[in-house]
Amino acid sequence: MHTPNSSTTSTKALPSGPHILRLSSSPVQRLYRSSCPRLSSRFLQLDLRSAPKISSVLPVGCQISRISEDHNQCIDISATTPFNSFGMQATKSRELIGIRVTGSGPFPGVICLHTINGGVGENKASLLANHGFITLALAYLNYEDLPKSATNLDLEYFSEAVNFLKQHPKVKRPGIGAVGISKGGDVVLSMATFLPDVRAAVIINGCNASAIIGMHFKNKVISAGVGYSLSRMRVEDSGVANIVDIMNEVNKESLIPVEKAEGTILFVVGDEDKNWKSTNYANEAIKRMKKHGNEKFDLLTYQGAGHYLEPPYFPFCYASYHSVARMYTMWGGNAKDHAFAQEDMWPKVQSFLKKTLNN
Repeated sequence: MHTPNSSTTSTKALPSGPHILRLSSSPVQRLYRSSCPRLSSRFLQLDLRSAPKISSVLPVGCQISRISEDHNQCIDISATTPFNSFGMQATKSRELIGIRVTGSGPFPGVICLHTINGGVGENKASLLANHGFITLALAYLNYEDLPKSATNLDLEYFSEAVNFLKQHPKVKRPGIGAVGISKGGDVVLSMATFLPDVRAAVIINGCNASAIIGMHFKNKVISAGVGYSLSRMRVEDSGVANIVDIMNEVNKESLIPVEKAEGTILFVVGDEDKNWKSTNYANEAIKRMKKHGNEKFDLLTYQGAGHYLEPPYFPFCYASYHSVARMYTMWGGNAKDHAFAQEDMWPKVQSFLKKTLNN
């Protein structure tokens, strides 16, 4: 935890408009331990009655959350310029705290998880905060002191984040939501399956098993990581990789027992996803839920959409660097259909979250 140092940065009063800050985690070992320090023990030292050091803060439709009334410390935050509703990108900040919409509340709370490339998916968190949610954009890989890669994740880490957000006085009871894309999607699926407080889960082009990185909880493996083989990767004429076939078959040891989920799950897929076969994964998860009598799911399928389904009006991403392939890979889809999917899906995601969490 960093305390303000007036010798390096001048303390500024918070702007009158709403703003966004971020939450990361420490230490590295917490991803691999089943009994790790509580998130609250790290973050309840924050007291926003005194202004933290901030530069370049841009109002975006959400405002800073006051976390503690009993402590006097505040963290050092540098150059925090978040996404706004038109997609302006944030510069790097030191910690991610959470986002609260203006008003007395209570509001539904949502955790947002990014891809296996790591970092913080604050664009989705910011969008949802603009529409009446308290959101927490949670890093789990490749951010600050977090590991750049991992072979196993500990669900206890994500459980702590759930408890942290749920206990916020402005968050609506009894449960929270979670949104994840790609690898973040199967993490959210595990959260919905094993953490009863996750009442609404949105899986965007995710896997029905723990992909590449395994997951354990309370010293037990709950899903072995599905392996892959780069020998099945193809390099297209454009020079970018096609990795849609590199994943191994999902086996019994890696499947997430999604039928145990107590909450409701919304699967969102682009049928031209070239990262992996997300349509198959969603259909298999739904098939398993139906087999066990669990009908608490819905499915949105978008023709012509690829893997990276982002908030509306974000540009279509043909290819970008993939940390597993270690080269630029194509994500699939075509610009027109993908753009339509992004514009169509987010109001439906918001409606799903509000309907489920407000019930």
